[in-house]
Amino acid sequence: MGKHSQAKRQNKVKKQHVLKLQQEIGAEIIKVLEDSVSPLDASQILNHYPDNARRKENDDKTLKLYISMGLGYLIEAKKVKELPKTEDGRFPLALV
Repeated sequence: MGKHSQAKRQNKVKKQHVLKLQQEIGAEIIKVLEDSVSPLDASQILNHYPDNARRKENDDKTLKLYISMGLGYLIEAKKVKELPKTEDGRFPLALV
């Protein structure tokens, strides 16, 4: 097996792992948004994020990265939309 095909396979595995992570976090973000009375921005989602194993395993910086990945997936899948910027500079997100 050549190096090229091995690298290609590893890249495919990484993409599948990232997609699975985005889907898992996306599902958790949807729960947070459903439980919320009003639309939340990314930092508010972080504050309302469930106190689960993922939160315990990661620092806030890593969790923010994961939430950004999940939000990117949800926006691309048209499950969440970004609302107009608020007066205080926030970009609230709402379920579609």
